[in-house]
Amino acid sequence: MMVQGVTAGILVVGIGGNNGVTLLAGQIANRDKLSWETGPGRVSANWFGCLTQIPPRGIHGGVGFQGRYDGLASADNAAIGGWDIRSTKLGQALYDCRVLEPDLVRQVREEMDGMDIMPGVWDPSFIGESQHKTALNVVSGEDDSSTRCRLERIRRDIRKWKELNKVDGHITVIWSASVERPSEAEYKSAEELLEAIFDDSNCDDISPSMLYAA
Repeated sequence: MMVQGVTAGILVVGIGGNNGVTLLAGQIANRDKLSWETGPGRVSANWFGCLTQIPPRGIHGGVGFQGRYDGLASADNAAIGGWDIRSTKLGQALYDCRVLEPDLVRQVREEMDGMDIMPGVWDPSFIGESQHKTALNVVSGEDDSSTRCRLERIRRDIRKWKELNKVDGHITVIWSASVERPSEAEYKSAEELLEAIFDDSNCDDISPSMLYAA
């Protein structure tokens, strides 16, 4: 059974990238039942390809989990947000990436441009120099003074976003930011990683993606 009254949350690290903005545009299109012009003709939004949102097909059920398991939230009701080290408005980023049809972009761009982008935790040593110049939306000050402070900032962001968006289901955090260089730090368990993060004297090579995962 699809649970219609539950609002699940999806937070994307790097929401201003191609994956983040097309995910958001697709969710808006399905929520509002939009249709748009393409070369072959007019098409309407659907969740084809999203296994939790489509019903089983074929003699043996095939792909699709809608109605197969209790408790699956409707993606139409999902709240989507995230962090990005760039300050480019999301509708503009969707327009710039040239992935979706212009007629669909036109319909969702204004709403997407009005959405907040949380400042991202970053470490310039982990990403290419070509992206340093556009990193204008980053966590700074006391919140950026240690790995512990950065993680605490991320957790505060999640709690505040959950409250503002009235999320009463689970929240999934997705990494869709730039590829990082490999970290030289190694931990055998989540507990070891957290211990290192909360040790203010620690100088381990802890990447932003490790902090978001924690």
